[in-house]
Amino acid sequence: MLPQDFQFSKFGITARLVSEKDAKTIVNFRSDPNRTQYMITLEPNIDKQIEWIKEYKGREAKGEDYYFIFHDQHGNSIGLNRISHIDYEKKRAKGSSLITIRNENFYGLKISIIKNIIAFDILEIEKIYADVHKENRGAIKLMKLLNYTFIDSETDFFDLILDRNNYLKSLEKKIIVDVLKMANTL
Repeated sequence: MLPQDFQFSKFGITARLVSEKDAKTIVNFRSDPNRTQYMITLEPNIDKQIEWIKEYKGREAKGEDYYFIFHDQHGNSIGLNRISHIDYEKKRAKGSSLITIRNENFYGLKISIIKNIIAFDILEIEKIYADVHKENRGAIKLMKLLNYTFIDSETDFFDLILDRNNYLKSLEKKIIVDVLKMANTL
């Protein structure tokens, strides 16, 4: 389990667990239709988000759900991502809610790698499952780059699985290494 004051820094980005003081930032990210075209868009209600965070903190305390906010080296909020439905017995969890402030500085890639490091290396998860809307080309490219296995479904979503071996292989991909080197973050 992660401590309440958990922080993890890599690639010039720091991840920490969300708190009630992040409600406005979360609402700004999650109510922006340009960022949430393929995910559930929240109504812009900060009080409701605070209540959701309070309820979430109970799951966090049990080690069932971790919701991260990411900051750049200047302290600016740049994204959100989650590891939820954690099953330590089966060593699996769900990755979800990736959202970034802008598509710059490879934030989506860096945040996804950090989430995977936390899941696989710190929490010792063996499999992450997720889903992605079939029309979300950017997320599909990212998930393929990260070596997720795609399973077609009869819905508007692909089901995804990333196991430890494919996670480790993704870190060896030339394009990921090149991107991180370009960003002086390797």
